[in-house]
Amino acid sequence: MNTSAPGRASAPGRPTGTPAIDPIRLLKKYKWVLAASLILGIAAGVGLYMGLRQIAPSYDSFAVFRILGPRQDSTTIYAVTREDELERYQASQVSLMVSDAVLQRVVNLPRLSQDLPKWYKKFTKAGTFDSREAKIDLAERVKARVLPGTEFVRLGASWSDKTEVATMVQRVREEYQAMISAQSSADFRRQTDILQRQWNTNDDEVRALVGKRDDELRRAGIDSIDTRLNEARNSVAGVNAQLNQVRLDIQGVQASLTRYETDAKNPQGPRYDDDLRSRVDTSAIIVNMKQRVALLEASLLSLERQGIGSGHSEYRAVQADLAAQRDLLERRRQEELNQQFFGQIQALRNQLASLQAQESDLAGRHTKLVEQLNAVLLTQLTVADFAAKIDELRGKNANLLLEIDNRRQLQQQFEREAQTGQRLVFEDRVQLVQRETPPDQMAFPKLPIMLAAGLFVVVGLTGALVVVRELVDQRIKGPGDVAMIPRARVLGLVSRAGDDTSLKGPVERLFAAEGGARGVIAEQYRQLRAPLLKRMREENRKTLLVTAGLPGSGATATAINLAVGSAASGQRVLLIDANMRRPGVPKALGLSSEAPGLADALASGAVNGMVQNFRAGDVALDVLTAGTPAQRVFERLGTDAMESLLDHASKEYDLIVLDAPPMVVAGDALALANRVDATMLVVRAYSEKRGLVMRLARELSEAKGAFMGVVVNAVRPAAGGYMRKNIRATTAYARGT
Repeated sequence: MNTSAPGRASAPGRPTGTPAIDPIRLLKKYKWVLAASLILGIAAGVGLYMGLRQIAPSYDSFAVFRILGPRQDSTTIYAVTREDELERYQASQVSLMVSDAVLQRVVNLPRLSQDLPKWYKKFTKAGTFDSREAKIDLAERVKARVLPGTEFVRLGASWSDKTEVATMVQRVREEYQAMISAQSSADFRRQTDILQRQWNTNDDEVRALVGKRDDELRRAGIDSIDTRLNEARNSVAGVNAQLNQVRLDIQGVQASLTRYETDAKNPQGPRYDDDLRSRVDTSAIIVNMKQRVALLEASLLSLERQGIGSGHSEYRAVQADLAAQRDLLERRRQEELNQQFFGQIQALRNQLASLQAQESDLAGRHTKLVEQLNAVLLTQLTVADFAAKIDELRGKNANLLLEIDNRRQLQQQFEREAQTGQRLVFEDRVQLVQRETPPDQMAFPKLPIMLAAGLFVVVGLTGALVVVRELVDQRIKGPGDVAMIPRARVLGLVSRAGDDTSLKGPVERLFAAEGGARGVIAEQYRQLRAPLLKRMREENRKTLLVTAGLPGSGATATAINLAVGSAASGQRVLLIDANMRRPGVPKALGLSSEAPGLADALASGAVNGMVQNFRAGDVALDVLTAGTPAQRVFERLGTDAMESLLDHASKEYDLIVLDAPPMVVAGDALALANRVDATMLVVRAYSEKRGLVMRLARELSEAKGAFMGVVVNAVRPAAGGYMRKNIRATTAYARGT
C-alpha cells in the first residue's frame, strides 16, 4: 500500500446551489398528472367564465379626446413655457375628467334617475338618493388615462348594464366639457383684458419716449440730426486732410534740414549739390566776374594772333590779370556757395518752425471738431435708441391690437355657435374625436382570460405540488442528486439489471457470463473503471475500498465487476471480501465461503495458501474470501496487521479491491478507509437519501484513504438524464444492428 499518498484528497462536488430538479425528468414522470391538470384547468376556466357571466358581468364604454399642444399663431391662448407642457396639460385634463368637482356635478343632475335608473336605484334608500356614496362609486367606475405615446386621452367607465354604461360616460364627458368650457371662456376674457392693458402701457411708454427724444434734440440745438452730422464730418475731414499735408511737409523739410546739417559738420567742408551750384553760377556777381575773365581771355587770344608771345611784357601783363581774375572768381564762388548753403539751412529751419506752428493749430482745430462730431454722434445714438424702442413698442402694439381684435371676433363667434348648438366646448386644445357608444360585448369575463386563469391556477398548483414533492423527497434518484452534495464526486452510474436485455445471469457474473460483457451495464462499468483506475495510477494508489450506504446497494457487484474487468484488461488483481458479517463474494463467484481467508490471514499474519483462484474463460482473478467463521474478528480490520497485509499484497498485485459491509450497519468500512489508498461509495437509486450520502461522503473524505467519489446503482431510465434511447442505442450498437 502507498503510505505516502495524501490521506484526505477528495473531489469537490458541485455547489450546493445546483438545481435539484430536472424539468425533463419531471415532465416525463408526471406527464399524465400534468395532462389531467391541464384538462381540469380548462374545465375550471370555462366554469368560471360561465358563472361570472351570470353573476358579475361588466361592460365598458369610453370616449376619446385629443389633447393638442400650444399653437404658435395669433389666436393661441397658451404660450410655450416648457418642453413637457403637453404632458403636464394632458395630466391636468385627465385629473379634471375624474375630479370630485366633475363627479359631483354628475350626481347632482336632476335627470340622473331617468338616465341611469339601475345605478341610481343602487344608492336610493327610503326614497333618498345618497349622493356621497354615489360619487365614491362613480369615482371607482370612471377612469381616464393618456394613451401612451399619443395625444389621445381615453375616458371610460365599467358597469353591468351596457346601455347605462354609455350614458354614464356621456354624462361625465358633458359635465367635464361644460366645466373646461366655462374655465376656458373666463381665462379667454381675462387674457384679452391683460392684452388690452399691455397695449395701453406700451402706448403710454411710446408717448413718453417721443417726448424724451424731442427734448434731447432741443438740448443739443439740432433741427436735423443728419445735416448737423454731415457738416461735422466734413469739417473734421477737411482739417484732417490739411493736417496730414502739413505733417508730410514737415517730414520733407526735416529730412532736407538733417541732410544739410550733416554736410555742414563734414571736416572737409560741405558738399554742394548741383542745384546750389547752379543758383550761385547764375547770380549777377558771378556772371560779371565770368564776363571779365572772358574779356581777358579774348585779349590774350588777340595778342597771340598778333604774334605777341609770352615773352612780351604786354602779354605777361594780360596773362597776370587773367590769373588774378580767375582766382578772384573762384574765391567769390566759394563765398557765394558757402553763403547760399548756410542760408538754405536757416531757411529750412524757419520753414520747419512755420510748419510745426501750422500743425499745432490744425491739431487743436481737429480736436475741437472731433469733440463736436462725438457730441452729434452721441445725440444721434440717443435719438436712435429712442426711435428703436418706439418702433419696437409700436410693433408690439400692432400685434397686440390684431390679437385683441381676433379674440373678440372668436368670442363673438363662440357665443353665436353656443346659442345654435354648433359648439359645446370653448377650448381649442381639447377635441372630442370619438363619442361613447353602447358596447356590443362584455368586458368581463373574457373566455381566453378565464381559461388562462383556470390553467394558471390548476396547472400551476399541480406543478407546485410536484416540485414540492420532489424537493421533499430526499432520496438519491440519479447522478444529479449526488452532484448537489459537497465533497461527493459522481464517478458513474449503473442502470437497473432489468433494463439491459442482453444481460444473462446475475450482475455479479457480468464479465464472466456469455454475451454479458457486451451489454449496457458492462459498458457502464467500463466507463466507470477507466477514469477511476487512471486516476489511481496517476496518484500511485493500488488499494481500493468499495462500500455502500445501505444493504442491497450493489457494492459487492460493483467490487466484483471492477476486479474482473481490470483482470480482463491484463492487470494482476486481488479481490478481498472484507465483509466478515455477510460475505457475498464467494457465493457470487461460486467459491467456498468456509475456506480460510482474510480473517485467518489477520489471525496468523500470513496469506499463504488462502488465496483462491477464479477463472472465467481467459480471465484469471485472485480472491481472498472473508475466512472461516470462527476467525472473523471485526476489530482486526482496523489493525496494523490489516495494513501489513495490504502492503504485502501491493508488491504482488497491480490492484487490490476490497468489498466492505455497508457503512450504516457497520463501522468496518470506516476502519478500512484509514488503511487503504482510496475509497468509493456505492448508493442505490431511490434508496439512500441525500443527507445520509452527504454524511458518509464527509466521513470517507476525512479518512486516510482518498475518497474517489460515488457510484449511483440501479438508475432508472428516465432518472438523472439517462434516457431509454441511450440504453437502446448502446444495445443496438453492441449487437451490430
